[in-house]
Amino acid sequence: MGVQILHSPLNQPLASFNWWVSSSTISRDWGPNKVNSPVVFISGNLGTPSGDLAKYQMMANGEFDYDQMESAVDYSSQGWLPPSPVASFDIADGADTRCLISFGPYTLPPDSSFNLTVALIGGKRFHNDPRAIVDTWDPISPDAYMDQLDFSDLATQAMLSRWFYDNPGRDTDGDGYAGEFRMYEGDTVYYTGDGVPDLAGPFAPPAPPDLRIESYDGKIILRWNGIICETVRDRLTLHRDFEGYRVYIANNGALEDMSLLAHRDAVNFIERHWVELDTTWLAKGTPLSTDSLKSLYDSLCLVNHGFVFHPDSFSSAEIEDAFLLTAINPLNPTEEDTTYAYFPAVGINYTPHDMQLNSLDSAGQEVFGEIRKLYPEALPEDTIVREDGTVFHPYYEYEYAIKDLHPAIEVYIGVSTLDHGAPELGIEPRESYLNARRVWPGALSQAPDLGLAKPGVFPNPYYFSADYVGQGWERT
Repeated sequence: MGVQILHSPLNQPLASFNWWVSSSTISRDWGPNKVNSPVVFISGNLGTPSGDLAKYQMMANGEFDYDQMESAVDYSSQGWLPPSPVASFDIADGADTRCLISFGPYTLPPDSSFNLTVALIGGKRFHNDPRAIVDTWDPISPDAYMDQLDFSDLATQAMLSRWFYDNPGRDTDGDGYAGEFRMYEGDTVYYTGDGVPDLAGPFAPPAPPDLRIESYDGKIILRWNGIICETVRDRLTLHRDFEGYRVYIANNGALEDMSLLAHRDAVNFIERHWVELDTTWLAKGTPLSTDSLKSLYDSLCLVNHGFVFHPDSFSSAEIEDAFLLTAINPLNPTEEDTTYAYFPAVGINYTPHDMQLNSLDSAGQEVFGEIRKLYPEALPEDTIVREDGTVFHPYYEYEYAIKDLHPAIEVYIGVSTLDHGAPELGIEPRESYLNARRVWPGALSQAPDLGLAKPGVFPNPYYFSADYVGQGWERT
């Protein structure tokens, strides 16, 4: 467990961190104290601050106590009182401690208060070696034991709690400041917020902003450019986590009535490693494409399994079916460690053959029902000028066409964007809002021949009391 300070009164930094063990035995009521500590322990102990005066003195003592596991280590040379001659080993081995986090000083009028925001966080896989307490623990010299502890997940959760509280790159109060940032691969990457709480996240990806629609002869053609959707970095993970698109349709504008028409999904996989200590499969890094995984594991797969690697060959979360992975032992870098991995797909893992569809389109054959790239041979850096003079990147240009719609019945149709989340952080995939539009599929290019000499009305006369819907005459 850990405590992450998210907001302190007047943004004052942390003043003190003290801990101690309370005991009815004076010699065992102990905590770290500097030689010049201002705290007056009226009971002769060195731990529990008894009375209001001692409590306020401890709050303002400016000390940041060393770790409980170091209770038997003598830090006298750094200005601390020596360890307890009676209790130091027992406290280092583990004891029921109290801690005090304090801020200030402040001038606080009577009956007034300040607000303080903290996050209580937990971290997984803190312990890696179940035998470490037996093999390496020494209260006089705890470094070997402490070195094998893993604080990385605790640090990650602390970072995420800060970012949830105050989103990096978000100018919440509109004053033009969105936080501190660095330039990374040509992008502006924010690592702090603007100091104004957001309490928001994870974040859905942006929807295509420039949905363009054509309709005629009972057909609708959607086109959009996805450069923003596919290149934006997630504000929490700082990764580009684009995954795909979905197209929806409905007879009304209610989101709950939208039906999925098409789904285009990047072909990629999550790499999950077996963690024996936790008896679970742990996601490693961001999802990778087939080619990326093959470049990593083709050779090893040939050695360990006798065939070239493909993630579909190891898609089952069963040890007997998993990929045999040789890696460096994190507890001893001079040794190899054997573990297992499997590679579940992200989403539906379906991308149409854009080149083939483009060939059909070039040959005059209309293409329906597929979310396809209009310029499959384009590179991300290529640009083209539209007829209206705007410049766009053809690599990110998409089209979806639907046919056999009734030209006189309006529909609502829209496109959403998907990301792949952050499996290594436990963040699930997210979908953008649906920018649905109302569309009339358009008049027929040639009216059908009904054998009428002039326009007419049927039925004529029209009886309001007649059940034309029930008879199948209307809304068919």
